Amino acid sequence: MAQTSRWQMIVDPSTGADAREEAWQSLRGRIRPPILFQLRRRMEGYRHTEDVADDICTLVRARYEGAGDEAMRLRDCLRQELANFFEEAGKDSALDDDEFDRDWATAFFASALDELRRQAPDAHLLFLRAYERPEQPLTPAQIAAKLDLPIMEVAQRMETGRAELRTLFEREIGHTVSRAEAIPEELDRYLPRAHALLA
Repeated sequence: MAQTSRWQMIVDPSTGADAREEAWQSLRGRIRPPILFQLRRRMEGYRHTEDVADDICTLVRARYEGAGDEAMRLRDCLRQELANFFEEAGKDSALDDDEFDRDWATAFFASALDELRRQAPDAHLLFLRAYERPEQPLTPAQIAAKLDLPIMEVAQRMETGRAELRTLFEREIGHTVSRAEAIPEELDRYLPRAHALLA
């Protein structure tokens, strides 16, 4: 890990209050979507999902702040709090691994895409245009036809955008663990999900 991850800053007892707060606000915005995905899927018709998502975020921070290496992976900590909530709500507390992993990857893919937009919107304009609707991305041929550009030029620029997005996605996932040696396992788990989103 080239720099201290955001999750490491949360669980490290020596992190200063301001730095920890900044790290948490960044992570909170990223973990809230997977919580909401789970709540809406399993608590159909429940009217307080937004409030519950906020409560679960608060519980994760309160339980694991300063906990050290026992809280190595943010996803494991979040899963535990979700399981606790579903059990208390009278639902099956077992989470579907595939569903959770898809939700997790989708949320961090979206964060990486937002970062790409912030960093170099002009350089990756074609690529970003393809993902204006991530659930239904455009193909290079469709973009070439829309913009009257050679398909080879579009394909090359799309490939550059994909490579940069992959780097940003890896960085996002790296911020969810407290130790560098956990990163390869997380990438093995979530990069295939990201590649599916890039298909």
